[in-house]
Amino acid sequence: MLRRKVRYVAVLSQSAWRLFCEQALSHPSWVDDPRFLNNELRVRHRDELEAMIAEIIRTRSQRYWLQRLGELDIPCGQVRDLAETLNHPQLRELGAFVEAPSLRGPDTC
Repeated sequence: MLRRKVRYVAVLSQSAWRLFCEQALSHPSWVDDPRFLNNELRVRHRDELEAMIAEIIRTRSQRYWLQRLGELDIPCGQVRDLAETLNHPQLRELGAFVEAPSLRGPDTC
């Protein structure tokens, strides 16, 4: 099994939850599972649900999931870590980051 870090998954509507379970994850039974019938219940059973989703998400690449969720019109986007953000070509081209002196003194890292 591939070990992939699952950063964030948030499904914000009941209709998106249905699509996410049935079409994206191929687990239609989760839609009618009493633990996950609505957002309040999903939050209540969050740890269990996150583990179930992570087990599936880890089997494919981030690129795959972004494409698949996009095909289903489930809102999605990549969450970048700090290094990915600082090295993003578009942000670098736009000059989104500037170096500034630190109140702590020179950075020695």
